[in-house]
Amino acid sequence: MNKKLIALAFALVMAVMLSGAVAAADEDTVADDTSSGDLLTTTSSNTALPDPYVVETGISYTTIQAAIDSVFTQDGMTIQVEDGTYNEDVLVWKSLTIVADNLYGATVNSFYITSTGSGSTIEGFYINGGTGEAVTLMDATDCTIKNNWITGGYSAGVALVNSDNNDITYNVIDDWASANYYGIYLDNSDNNWIYQNSVGNSTYDGIWLYQSDLNYIDSNNIYWNSFNGVYLDESDENNLENNYICWNSFNGVYVDDSDDNNIDYNYINENGLNGIYVYNSVSTDIYNNQIYDNGAQGIEVQYGSDFLIGGLLGTNVIYGNGDYGIYVHDSSDFEVSYNTVYDNAWDGIGIYNSSEFVVNVNAAFDNVNNGINIVGSSDVDVTGNYAYSNDADGIQLYVVSDAFVYGNNADINVFDGIHIYYSDNILVECNDVNLNGEDGIDVVDSNYFDIQYNLIYQNVDDGIDIGNCDNFNVFDNDIYQNGDDGADINNSTLFEVNDNWIYENVDDGIDLDTCTNGLIDPNLIYDNTESGIEMNDCEAIDIVNNEIYGNGDYGVGIFDSSEISVDGNILDDNEDGVHIEGSSLIIVQNNTISNNSDDGVSINSNLVTVFQNDIFGNVWGVWLWGDADDVDVNFNRIVDNTNVDLGYIATGDVDATLNWWGYNNPADVATRISDTGTGTLTYDPWIVLSITASPASVGIGGTSTITADLLYDSDGMYHNPVNGVIPYKGSANFTATTFGTITNATNFSNGVATATLTNLNDAGNAVVDSTVDHQTVSTTVVVVPGATIAQIITAAGVVKAFYEANGVLPATVLVGAQNLTMPQFLYLLVTATQNVNVGNLNPITVIAVNPAPAPGGSYTHGNLLKASYLTVAGNIRNFILTNGRAPNYAQTSLGKIPFSKLVYMYSKVMNFYGNIIPNRLPNYVYI
Repeated sequence: MNKKLIALAFALVMAVMLSGAVAAADEDTVADDTSSGDLLTTTSSNTALPDPYVVETGISYTTIQAAIDSVFTQDGMTIQVEDGTYNEDVLVWKSLTIVADNLYGATVNSFYITSTGSGSTIEGFYINGGTGEAVTLMDATDCTIKNNWITGGYSAGVALVNSDNNDITYNVIDDWASANYYGIYLDNSDNNWIYQNSVGNSTYDGIWLYQSDLNYIDSNNIYWNSFNGVYLDESDENNLENNYICWNSFNGVYVDDSDDNNIDYNYINENGLNGIYVYNSVSTDIYNNQIYDNGAQGIEVQYGSDFLIGGLLGTNVIYGNGDYGIYVHDSSDFEVSYNTVYDNAWDGIGIYNSSEFVVNVNAAFDNVNNGINIVGSSDVDVTGNYAYSNDADGIQLYVVSDAFVYGNNADINVFDGIHIYYSDNILVECNDVNLNGEDGIDVVDSNYFDIQYNLIYQNVDDGIDIGNCDNFNVFDNDIYQNGDDGADINNSTLFEVNDNWIYENVDDGIDLDTCTNGLIDPNLIYDNTESGIEMNDCEAIDIVNNEIYGNGDYGVGIFDSSEISVDGNILDDNEDGVHIEGSSLIIVQNNTISNNSDDGVSINSNLVTVFQNDIFGNVWGVWLWGDADDVDVNFNRIVDNTNVDLGYIATGDVDATLNWWGYNNPADVATRISDTGTGTLTYDPWIVLSITASPASVGIGGTSTITADLLYDSDGMYHNPVNGVIPYKGSANFTATTFGTITNATNFSNGVATATLTNLNDAGNAVVDSTVDHQTVSTTVVVVPGATIAQIITAAGVVKAFYEANGVLPATVLVGAQNLTMPQFLYLLVTATQNVNVGNLNPITVIAVNPAPAPGGSYTHGNLLKASYLTVAGNIRNFILTNGRAPNYAQTSLGKIPFSKLVYMYSKVMNFYGNIIPNRLPNYVYI
């Protein structure tokens, strides 16, 4: 029925009753009360009185109305009504207490309380047989309607119109045979208390509030009403608490266009439709209710906003309902939290066409469809929920955008733990998803999402299944022991799979099918029953910096794909490290491929590059078969593979030059390669191990830098590491085999390893070996009994400083490991000055030189130019070699320069060359 028509009819009835009652009141007030037929007697308070009487006056009356209307009856008095049937519609126009002598002993047609009857109490009556409303409060306040039994087909059991601050308590408003239209009806009535009433079998609603606010509906039994148990219609800020609301034909509670209402601690069960239905309302709080076995939804909210279902205030327990446990649609800005929702006939929690909401810390389990299902919605947080043992998915998002799915447990569901499709901008983070009957996380036809930091294990199918998606990341998940693939990605593009641990899955760690523009970097993928990574019909996929080991089939398997890069991975202990079949434009580079039980790299494809890989310890290093053609295998270290390092049985052309096979010798290299194919295999030249010493000749006490390299090929050609280098990073295994000590040895880097040969304290040939894999190479450093230019420079600095500090020369100076006299040192100084001038940096032999017998001379201070001091140096050297002693002086343009000044002068020259402007003699020297 239209609620406006009902309200109009109700108002008309009220008006008729009020006009009749007022007329009766007017007649009675002009009558002579002392002679009225309604007045029976007056007695003392000790006399038992029949029929209605006023306790305070002791006057009895034949009718209740007469007792009210009497001029002797004043506000605040009590009318006691004895048992019997009073066939009257009582108008209460004074503030009175009207109480039945025995509970339900007095039967009355109806009560009507006007504004002047405010403060009245009606208690203990059996109200039956009237029409309209059983009890009406019209503009009345502070009244109490208590302990009455109201039955008999009224339009309302208790009706409050424009009436505030009244108590409706402990009444039974019920009749199986002749139902009331409404049990309790409030129209524009506020701050009323409806407490511990039994309201049942109404034709319409048990309790109906229309435009009534701030009322308390507390601890009532509301049952078997033909429409709703409680109907809030344009009514705000009401509280429904501790009620039992059951067996109503429509909804247990219906909130319509009503705001800021609280519904809490109620038992709401076995209603025909919904336990609670909220329509077009704001700020409804629903918490701590038991809502079960209703015919449709436990809770349904439509066109709601800013409401709370559950929350920190408490949880609802919602189970056994015929459709959804909680169903919210076309709503916004709300929270569904801390509810226990189970065993419902469809979804535990279903939210449709809504926005800006939170689904937080709910337990949704054993529901016939999904635990949590969100459809056509946006700005969603699904956090901290337990969604398990549901007959479909634990959590489902369908046509959703901007969602955060965080910290949920989605376990043991019949289908997927988390299922997302036709959705965008989704973050799935830190969820525990395991033991589901299909996939752990299944994403279909969705874009711009991240799946990160989840624990995904022991699902029957895939850990993560992604199909027809683009622009997504799978990051830092732990994915293991799933019944199919760890991650299955198909028909997808523009994605990254980063930093995941993917292990012990029954099929592949990662399975890619018909995917493009993907990056898999860097994951730990191990002990999967089939391949670590397998792809079919893919394009532009980069597999970078992964550790892939212990998988039962391929580390990386590439089938019918193109533009694939396998770069910087560790591929160990699989069957094949990398398997390439039916594909093209494949690059395998910078990988360590070792200890695989079959092939390190297996190729039956064209346009494949195998570059700078370290391939060792496999049964077959590189295996080229079938239609392999236009394959480049260069700058790889391919050694110590069990059968051969390269096996060729293909029909196409293979360039396998410039690899390191562990040997320099052609015969040894040939044993590591098997060529039985029908195409062309080229492997010559190959990279060889070389060793050099710099300098190759040193004086006693000198040092030499030893360099081992893998930069030259067997034809002697140098290869710049910029263009390709053997990736060996191990030790050069330097050994000083005759004398000397190897120090500061480094591992190979960029094709080179270095060490320093020291402790060359004796003349002779110091031999140094380097061993890489099976090849040993040697170099010799010749130690001559002389001094190096570097040693002379160091000693020159010492002598210069001593002379400038003391004015005399030291007796001796240490040159390398040799302690030399000043005449010997002068010979080294002048010889070194001449040698470096012409670029001769070889050590200088130390000779015996006697001292000058009478050193002396005189000269003028000034600059001696470079040409002059070089000429003088030659003269001094020749003199020493001819005479076996040092000169007393040397003749120059400045005069005769004595022996001591000569030593000082050439010490300054060599110090300048070594320390002031390295590798250049001074233009002059000052004397």
